[in-house]
Amino acid sequence: MVSPFGRFFKKGEERINLTSINLKFMGETHGLPGREVPRGDFELELPFQNKIGSDLLPDSIKGPPIKINKITVSKPFSLVSISPELPQEIPYMERKMFRLKFNADLSYSGPILIDFGNDPSDTINLGISKISLVCGSNRTDLEETSSILKVQKSQVLMKEIQLYRVLGYNEHIGSISVNKPFTMLSSDPKPPFNVDKKDSFRIKIFVKAPAFDYSGPLEIVFAK
Repeated sequence: MVSPFGRFFKKGEERINLTSINLKFMGETHGLPGREVPRGDFELELPFQNKIGSDLLPDSIKGPPIKINKITVSKPFSLVSISPELPQEIPYMERKMFRLKFNADLSYSGPILIDFGNDPSDTINLGISKISLVCGSNRTDLEETSSILKVQKSQVLMKEIQLYRVLGYNEHIGSISVNKPFTMLSSDPKPPFNVDKKDSFRIKIFVKAPAFDYSGPLEIVFAK
């Protein structure tokens, strides 16, 4: 029997102590509180929410959906069943509950790691050799911006930059673009605007990554 506070055990029933329940996706792990479960078969109902990039993106921009193609579990556990059946596509900022049935016919006290896997074809290798700011004949390369990432296809990326690296005080910006295969989505502030702060003028740039592997520069072009 299961209650909102956990499972009620029969007197003398053997138990497994899950010290923590760790959910992993694309190399990142989120920890949930542990609990006691019966030895043998037991079920866990676990939430999965597509929040990739949500701490960076404004409400007007949506990230890509996530497709869950497989779920695996750490030893000594085995996965008996998954509900709903895979694959499952989860739109940006939506949540899906998974009911997973496990088996572990032994005494155990320790963590459990549950890996929510997506198909490798849904991710890309993104190697950004440098980020360059361009305005007319002015060009500057930002320092220490080289990176190698594994991201979702068409994932939204955010970069905050100091505009005085390429623009002067009170200069006017009419539009912003980026080089292919990236797609310019939005900025904060949005053009048109004037660089109206003497000490510091920072802007957030939101671009969409390509849907295929890419290695090369990211150029952000400001037009007057």
